[in-house]
Amino acid sequence: IINSKGGFLRNTAAKISFFSHRKASRRRKLIEHLGSSELVRHVPLQFLEEVVDNIKERFCTAGEQLFAEGDAGYVVYFIEAGEISISRKTEQVADLVSGDMFGEISIITGETRTATAVAKEDSQLLTIRKEDFDHWRQRSPEFNAATKNLAARRLSELAQKDRVSSDAAL
Repeated sequence: IINSKGGFLRNTAAKISFFSHRKASRRRKLIEHLGSSELVRHVPLQFLEEVVDNIKERFCTAGEQLFAEGDAGYVVYFIEAGEISISRKTEQVADLVSGDMFGEISIITGETRTATAVAKEDSQLLTIRKEDFDHWRQRSPEFNAATKNLAARRLSELAQKDRVSSDAAL
């Protein structure tokens, strides 16, 4: 194993220190990134460590479909880097970038996905499983209220776009 200065890490203590520092640095970056999310700001501090422990990283390539409208929802996505296109039927609804989240509507409502998500470019995502998300909602009334408000706002935006599309077709 080679450290950041090009030196070999020969003894066990040096290796442990190296990996501990790297892990702590990554955790700080995750917390800073998630802190920019409107929803995660409502996670009580005592749960934040648990949230970071349960986050999984996922890399997707440009053009990769993450889920389709009508699919069951099992994870919520946070964009760490890259751009994701959200479409409904044949109409593009949004382009999401670093700091945005998506996939929460089906997790919160228990319904199928309301739109399709496709990576517009290579993207680094953070994911939280439905079970963990639901667990935090049960433990924190503030987080639960924030998730419901976010889902209601997003559903309202989708309904508005559907009305505009219907009016334009007439």
